[in-house]
Formats: sequence, C-alpha cells, structure tokens
Amino acid sequence: MHELMYVSSATRVMTPEDILRILETARRNNLELGVTGLLIYHHDHQQFMQLLEGQKEVIFKLLERLKADDRHREVDVMYDGPISFRGFPNWTMAFRALPDTEGRTQSSGKPMLSSDVRQVFDRFRASLD
Repeated sequence: MHELMYVSSATRVMTPEDILRILETARRNNLELGVTGLLIYHHDHQQFMQLLEGQKEVIFKLLERLKADDRHREVDVMYDGPISFRGFPNWTMAFRALPDTEGRTQSSGKPMLSSDVRQVFDRFRASLD
C-alpha cells in the first residue's frame, strides 16, 4: 500500500458545480481503481491539496492522468511513500473546502499549503473517526 500527497494551483476559480463534477468523477474512477483519499480545495488561494492511497503503480498512473487535467497546474508532489494501512479506507474521495479564515499566507502573499500538508491531512483524518 502506498500514499502520495500533492498540491496544485487551479487554472481558474472553481465553482461548487466544478468541485462536484471533480468529486463525482474521482469517486467513480477511484472505486474501480481501489484508490481512497482526500481532496482539499482552498477557494481564496485557488489551490488543491490531495492525498491518494492505493497500490503504488495505480497511484503513479493516476498521478500522470491528474497532471494532464487542465483544471489545475503546477502539480507538486509533497510526499510519497509506503503505508501500513489506509487513512481513508471508507472514502473513495473525501472532500473539504477551506475558507479564508483557515488559510495562512507568507509575507509574499502566497499560501503556505506545502509546509502544513501532513498536519492538514492528519487533522481531517482524525475528524472522521
């Protein structure tokens, strides 16, 4: 079993309908692939964070498909490695939207999503228990 976390920038502001389409497609495809995980979208910074869990080969093949998706760019893998068990075993794709009050910015005004990726996923994972 393997997990991979990445961040990316949306190419435009995602509407609730856009997010719903992404989730519907991801959940359907992930069920077939045996993939679980979490998608987080930060509306104010137009950034995604995603954690994928599954067989390593499947995860990396899926990552290549995700990189080709024109709804986001600058896909930056923050972590990948083996896991003993799934953190989201019952979620083909859990979702959380972050409002502005939860986002932090650096002095440059850019979101600090990458430095806190693990804590965000761990907090969300704990909230599901």
